[in-house]
Amino acid sequence: MVVFAAIIPSLAKIDLEQVMTLSWQLIVAFIGVFVATYIIMFILPTWKLVGSKNLAMGISMSQLLGFPATYLIVNEIATAVAENEEEHEVIMKKIAPSYVIGGLASVTTLSIVIAGYFVEFL
Repeated sequence: MVVFAAIIPSLAKIDLEQVMTLSWQLIVAFIGVFVATYIIMFILPTWKLVGSKNLAMGISMSQLLGFPATYLIVNEIATAVAENEEEHEVIMKKIAPSYVIGGLASVTTLSIVIAGYFVEFL
């Protein structure tokens, strides 16, 4: 909360040109992530780790969001695809562990690596 309290006043000093520059950099970074993820999870044989190209792509895309969102995504997938409650439970049991563990591990690991890199700037 203290970090956000420090960031908000500095946002008052930002101008439109800086916002556009940051937006462009963010868009380029996301495009790079999506292209790399597509190549790694859909084209290369790494999808065989989970058994399905579509499942591998879904897991890798949800890793950008982290734990609470990954579970919500799994629930929405199961709700959209299942025709009854039994199918919903089967789908949840099949894909929930992969999505949740993938999101938790990637976000946690990446946060630690980034924090270790940025601690030098303090």
